[in-house]
Amino acid sequence: MKPKNLAAYFFSLVVLVFVTTVLFLWPDRMGLFFGLITAISILFVSFLKPFIGLLLLLGFIPFQSFFNFFLPPIGTVWMGAAIRDGLAAAVVLGWLFRKLRRKEAFSALSWAEKWAIIYMCVVAFYIPAAPVLEGGLVGFRNMVGYVVLFVISADVVDTQRRLLSVATIVVLSGFVLGLIGIAEVLTERDIFAIVGYDMVSLMGPDLPFIYLGTVRATGGTGNPLEFGLYMAIAGMICAAFLAARVPLIRRKFLIMPLIVMLAALLFTYARSAYVALFAGILGLVALSRKRRLLAPLLVSLVLLILISYTPYWELLGPRFKLEDTPGIATMNARVEVWKTVLKTGFSEWMGSGLGTHGGAVGRAGLDPYFNITDNYYGSILMQVGFIPLFLFLFFLGILTKTFFRLTRSQKDPSLKAYAASALTIVLMIAVNAFFSSAFESRTLSILVWILLGSSLRLEDNCHYFQSDKPHDY
Repeated sequence: MKPKNLAAYFFSLVVLVFVTTVLFLWPDRMGLFFGLITAISILFVSFLKPFIGLLLLLGFIPFQSFFNFFLPPIGTVWMGAAIRDGLAAAVVLGWLFRKLRRKEAFSALSWAEKWAIIYMCVVAFYIPAAPVLEGGLVGFRNMVGYVVLFVISADVVDTQRRLLSVATIVVLSGFVLGLIGIAEVLTERDIFAIVGYDMVSLMGPDLPFIYLGTVRATGGTGNPLEFGLYMAIAGMICAAFLAARVPLIRRKFLIMPLIVMLAALLFTYARSAYVALFAGILGLVALSRKRRLLAPLLVSLVLLILISYTPYWELLGPRFKLEDTPGIATMNARVEVWKTVLKTGFSEWMGSGLGTHGGAVGRAGLDPYFNITDNYYGSILMQVGFIPLFLFLFFLGILTKTFFRLTRSQKDPSLKAYAASALTIVLMIAVNAFFSSAFESRTLSILVWILLGSSLRLEDNCHYFQSDKPHDY
């Protein structure tokens, strides 16, 4: 990672921690004033330097729940969510400001970027028809709002150094989050009590925190399905660079993060995340056809063997074999959910409206068929019907074709590894969406669209990555 970018990233994190401390220790007007000034300064830097804003977003979103808990809310909006969307808005506005000021052409967009914009515009037409406007706006944000970061990342992440900076931030953040998840399980969440973090009171009792009386790893996010998919995606980036034998941080320093994230993933007991990781590893092996790419699979098998000698295997074993009672009940319930989803989808081909399912339900204040469909495709179908669902599936197809071509065309090992990880991430999201609605998570949405957008510039390798002259933003 370029020293200047790394220094800016860690300096900004220190500033964010300072804001948290100020607001927590001095929750009076003076503390709020200094916190507000600091937050505005961070947003201003993100506006001036959208690339730094993207790095801040990637480093912030895994730990947003802690900011939600420790910082005072803004009305009915959690402070962590406000910082997240504030950073995203600053990046978008800063990027647009420079494009318009310099009269840079938008016609140079790739087909994948154009299709992303088409997808966003089509879903936007459903906002006026939403039963509740606020729920429709939140539903739009959750479903397609962050796709704009895909387009911005494709433009801003325009050198090899910037590309590797993005990957480094994801791996480091995933490593820290994975350590938190492992400590959470081993201490039965006592680690959170030490710092005064009450996850259950923040998230509510409905999320599956516990499995057969055992704590599930969530990394403080509260959702083991979301956390598991995050670990799978970050772990896959580690695996791609390890298998390609090219430096990201240092090759030997990637082994520990990979082991930590795989262990944290196992402790989620989330089969949808297991399936996504398995699909990603198989995709990575098939892409390069090199035996050394079996290393991530071997690491996973070694971890399983070691865990099989611990009490945790009594939980993991039946989970893998589909023999656990809660798992069977969940599968049966998902089958019934899907039957209702398809029945409703065919009868309401335009959907029941944005914000009527998923994370936007609270804002809409409606009584949905299901709060969680356990299927991302079903969530799209239930809200906006077949047309946006087809556009999303076609978008995934375009990304698959694009990244497959880039994987085959790249000569530089590190760029080839990044292209391969992008393709496997698309595959993992596509597979996971059949079994989980975890991709409705704003954290995962931001992570995935920035990673995939960053990979698009690999197509311009000769011009951008060999010259290594970035935009000034």
